[in-house]
Amino acid sequence: MEAPTEEDRSVRNDMGLGKPRKFREEDNVLILTDTNFETALKQYDFLLVEFYAPWCGHCKKLAPEYAAAAADLLEEDIHLAKVDCTLSKKLHNRYKIEGFPTMHFFKYGKQIAYTGGNKKDTIVQWVRRHALPSTTDLISIHAVEAKQEMVPVMLIGYFPSVAKSENVQLAQKAFNQAAEMKDHLNFFHTESADVAKHLGLPGDGLAILKKYDEKQHTMLISQDVEDGIMDKVKDFVNELTYPLVSVFTREKAREIFSPKIMTHVLVFTDPEADHHEPSIATASKIAKQFRGHAQVINIESNDDAILENFKVEKGSIPAVVVMDVDLMERYPYTSEAGLAFYDADDYDGLAEHVQSVVDRDY
Repeated sequence: MEAPTEEDRSVRNDMGLGKPRKFREEDNVLILTDTNFETALKQYDFLLVEFYAPWCGHCKKLAPEYAAAAADLLEEDIHLAKVDCTLSKKLHNRYKIEGFPTMHFFKYGKQIAYTGGNKKDTIVQWVRRHALPSTTDLISIHAVEAKQEMVPVMLIGYFPSVAKSENVQLAQKAFNQAAEMKDHLNFFHTESADVAKHLGLPGDGLAILKKYDEKQHTMLISQDVEDGIMDKVKDFVNELTYPLVSVFTREKAREIFSPKIMTHVLVFTDPEADHHEPSIATASKIAKQFRGHAQVINIESNDDAILENFKVEKGSIPAVVVMDVDLMERYPYTSEAGLAFYDADDYDGLAEHVQSVVDRDY
């Protein structure tokens, strides 16, 4: 997705679109309607729009967070707006709004569905991430090391043969598409052979650098044609960037529960109890064995609503429930030997239980 050129902006000015038009505002949030929406899209390169209804309780709860985010982003020339769908029926129908609030981000006029949170900080983080170029250039080893200090995970693409290899072109395309979609990750590219050597890439390829679990992964990309190279790149990103065991929080629920992996292993623990550490060690072992086929998630026992949702009693913790997400079926694990699931002597039984649910999905 490219920014407008100077020629594009000149045409805007000639059409009278380059002259800023005043929009009504409420707490730094633009008020858009059927009649001024298109003008706003042309005037602002980065625009987050909330489609709402005045009677909606969730919209009222969002309002102060949304206004605070608008104030934070104003100096960065990123604008937040809202559309009252009870008054702007055309926009309501055009964007097929089925529930409130619904948000969409417009980058140079192109619509991107908002997938972030509903708190000020998560809104700001998501919008900043999508307003940036898809990937950032790393020109030196020092730049790599400096970024490593700042972020928990980095994905770096190195494509020196992109001009002469269709396979590399497809891999780069998949990498850039992932960068557009994965707002919680940090994507970079490099043209430096020194940086590539530092990453362990002798030629075209990808590298993942993490502060958790295994610290680094690499994927080499052949210049020759490979079947399904775009899917391979996407799988590399999807499977290796998450922690082996994700810790559930409500704010990160959408990020954690991957729609691609249909088997979820839910490990319920009390983080203050002696069982927590051996439970997570066993969960990590399961995650490695079933990587790409099952996602392992730790749910701490202080969230009563979540425990109730999964029909887990506090007294039964530590516990494991394997979910078939496609069928929304739950399969609690019970050791035939009466052992705790994290007991080394019971690992084979737990692994067989997980495998039985994975087999239902594949």
